[in-house]
This record gives sequence, C-alpha cells and structure tokens, in this order.
Amino acid sequence: IFDAFRVRQIQGDGSVPALDKIELRQRLKAMEYELNRHLAGRYGVSEQDKVGYDKWLRTHEPFHWFVEFHGIMQRGGFDVVIGNPPYVSRTKISDYSTRDYETESCPDIYALCIERSMAVLAQYGRIGLIIPISFQFSEEYNLAREIVRRGSEMIWVSAYSRNPAALFNAGLGVRNTILLGARRDRGAGKIMSSRLYRWVEETRPILFEGIAYLELSRELQAFGWPRLDNSGIASLFETLVGSGGRLANVGSVTQHRLRFKTTALYYLSVFITDPPSHDQAGRPIAQTKIGQIGFGSGPECMAALAVAVGKIALLWWSSTGDDFDVTAKGLGGLPLSLSALPPVSLKKLGQIGARLNREMERHVIYTNYAGKKMGNYDIKYVRHLTDDADRTILCALGATEIWEDIELAYARFMKMTRERHGTTRGDLSDRDKDQGV
Repeated sequence: IFDAFRVRQIQGDGSVPALDKIELRQRLKAMEYELNRHLAGRYGVSEQDKVGYDKWLRTHEPFHWFVEFHGIMQRGGFDVVIGNPPYVSRTKISDYSTRDYETESCPDIYALCIERSMAVLAQYGRIGLIIPISFQFSEEYNLAREIVRRGSEMIWVSAYSRNPAALFNAGLGVRNTILLGARRDRGAGKIMSSRLYRWVEETRPILFEGIAYLELSRELQAFGWPRLDNSGIASLFETLVGSGGRLANVGSVTQHRLRFKTTALYYLSVFITDPPSHDQAGRPIAQTKIGQIGFGSGPECMAALAVAVGKIALLWWSSTGDDFDVTAKGLGGLPLSLSALPPVSLKKLGQIGARLNREMERHVIYTNYAGKKMGNYDIKYVRHLTDDADRTILCALGATEIWEDIELAYARFMKMTRERHGTTRGDLSDRDKDQGV
C-alpha cells in the first residue's frame, strides 16, 4: 500500500485519491496499535487494564520508527543521522525506563541515543553526533564505543576543551567530542582520532578547517579512544603501553606518597608536601581536593615526582582523561614502570625529583577561593627540571627524537586564560634575593 501511494505521488500530477490516503493511514494506525500493545506487554502493562495502559501511553509516548518513517525503515534506514543528543544522567530520570538496549548500564542517556542512531542508520549511512568527551575515555561507555566500532567502516573523533573557548557556552562546563562514522554491515574498521583542541574564540571560524586525525592503534584502544596530537606522540604512547608497566600500584598504603590536586587545567599539580594555604586571618589551613598514590621507597617516590609533573605525564592525562579531573587511577596508571628503567636513569630521575621538590616550594601561587587563599606550586618556574626528567625518560626508551613532538603538543595544549582576580605569588626569601634569583 505504501509503495503504491509513493508511485502515485511521483507520477502524473502527483495527486493521490482520498481513499488511498485513508487506507494507508488506517493500515499504519493498526500497525501502531499492534506495536503499542506488544511494547506495553514488555513493560508489564496489559491492554485490558485501561487505566494503566492509558497512563503508560501518556508517560512513555511510544515511538515506532517503522510507522513514523515507514518508507525509510523499509529501505534499511536513514542515509544520514545528525544530532546533539541530550546529556542527562540516568539517575535524574525516575519516571521512564528502557528495555533491550546494550547501553542501559551507561550512566548518561546520550549513550542510548548513540545506540538508537546506529540502529536506524542505513547499510552505507553516515553518522555525526556532538557528545560529551566522556564517550572517548570512560570505561562506563565501553559498550557505546563498541557499538559504534563494530558497526562502522571508518570512525573519526575530534575532542574540544572548554578553555579558553568552548563549542557551547563555556559556562556549561562541557568538554565535547564530535563523532563521525561511516557505517558498514559487519566487522570493525579504523578509528581516527584528533588531538584535544584548545583555541581562542577569535579563531572559531577556522577551527574545523584545521582538524587533523591519526589512526588509533588497537593497543591504545585499551585506554578508550585517546586523543593524539601528532605521530610522535602516538609512537611514544604505543611504546609506553607496550611496556606493560604503570607508574604506581593504586591503593597501596605506604609512608612514601605523592599527593596531587584532583583537578587540573594547564599542569598536573603533584607534590610531596601540600602547598601552603591560609584563611582570611592568615592562619594556615588544610588543602582541599587532594589525592595520593604510594610508592615502596623514598627514592622511587622522588623519581615518580619528576615523572608526574612533566610534560609526558601531562600529555598522557590530556589524551586519556576528561580535561579536568585527576584521579589516583589515572595518574598512577601512566604506562611507565620505574622499575623497568635502567638504574642510571632511575637514579637521575630521583635526583631531579629531589631538586624539584625543593624548587617548587619556592614558587607558590595563591588564589582567592571562598574567602580563602589556596596555595599551589607554579610549575612554569620549574619546567627546566621537568624537561630534564622527560628527556631522561626518552633516552631510556631510545626515543630522544620525539622531544620536538612533545614540545609541539605541549605548545598547542597551552592556550591559557587569564589568571583569576586576586591571584598572588609568594615572596622570595631574603636569601634568594641576595643570590639574585
């Protein structure tokens, strides 16, 4: 009936007899009624319970693609699906439930939208979605990534920070991924990943013209779909992952600990001793939002400090994290085993870490927050030390040629905003002034 209706529309003067229209609508309405009854039964609602059935229709508003887009679905689905699905935690939805979705365990309903988008896509269709950056890295969205991967011949993912500019209003606090996919029936194809883009608002008109992608290896896919700045960074990450190590065993309780701020923007704030902080009266107060990871010895802890504050660790975090939170699992999971390094390299890292520990305490920056002066170490003044540590790591890995790629990635990452109003730096000691520091 539908096919005959369409033939009449595109032949002659395009008119369709009223009776044909009525018959088609009746057929589709009957199909909708049958599908509603079937779906309600899946939710434990019987048509015989008129009150309950009517309430279910009202609250769930069942939508049947094969009815609403009969011709499109009959031909296999949509050629293109484009969308910006809602970003809503499932914990905030109490009056609606879903059935038969693989992504029901994902914490946000945008995952359900990804799954449905793939389901209604034609055999050789294309998909384009703007979604949160959590899709790319979080283990909680493994199923959503797998659905896209196994149903696509080619996938392109590009990531966008919210500092200093954002795809949406920066006040929303959303970091985004733009997912593009080319569908195929079976098997999984290539995943192409961009770097994490940071840009100033003035360059937005040309932002998408410069998007570049690199193929993501299967080894790196064990960490989600990391963002890759350049081929040198991709090679470095593959080397690190191939070693099978990690910086620390998360959860181990020892007296030798690295502590860190659990949020980051332009550098990872990692330290042995917490930065000083004060209340309005100038009295010392404890730091807030602090995490920690443990190590077996003091020298090992110092070596880990030199690694964790460096650019390699920062770029790994920016490639595999959410561009804001720092966790023990993420920091300790940096795929670099200190014990696997040559003894001479480990010793040098320990020496750098000890000097770094002393130097950081001389460069304290204070930020006014909730009536308090919260201290932090200003890492830019000790970059010469962290660079020495990073070069030591590259030398141990036989990858010294990658240094320029690290510098490039770091420069593109450092799109800084202005400092918060009221930010101050600690005064230099008289001894430092005497020495001309």
